[in-house]
Amino acid sequence: TNQHQFYNMGLCLCTFSTPCCAVVGAPLSCIAPKISHFVEEDGHFTLKDKKKHAAFYALLLLVGLFGMYLPLTFLCARLDDRDWTLFYGQGECWSTGGSMPYQWLGLLAGICIGIGFTAFLLTLSKRTSEDDVVVAEKEVALV
Repeated sequence: TNQHQFYNMGLCLCTFSTPCCAVVGAPLSCIAPKISHFVEEDGHFTLKDKKKHAAFYALLLLVGLFGMYLPLTFLCARLDDRDWTLFYGQGECWSTGGSMPYQWLGLLAGICIGIGFTAFLLTLSKRTSEDDVVVAEKEVALV
């Protein structure tokens, strides 16, 4: 039997799962601050919460990029007996036949990169309760 039968198409799965998971990261970054367990003050997304959420999503992105995707590219290059390149669109790691290696590594990399990237960017753009206070003070000053 095929020794890699449970590790199919690593680079292919990473490439196609990343945008799908980016779509998941957007609502996740919007919903998480509404859950009282994920914020310090119930109902308030503070600057401290924003920093914690941004750090978590940045870590998820970095783990996906450097802990999973980068090793995946080296493993696939070694498997195809070729020089390493950051993105290579051919070979066994793209194949739907043959040994089809590293399916789970590619899928996990895509999930971490997709969710981490989108959620990180949206968390950085999210207003905090401190931002709301500043806006309210400016509105009062204008009146």
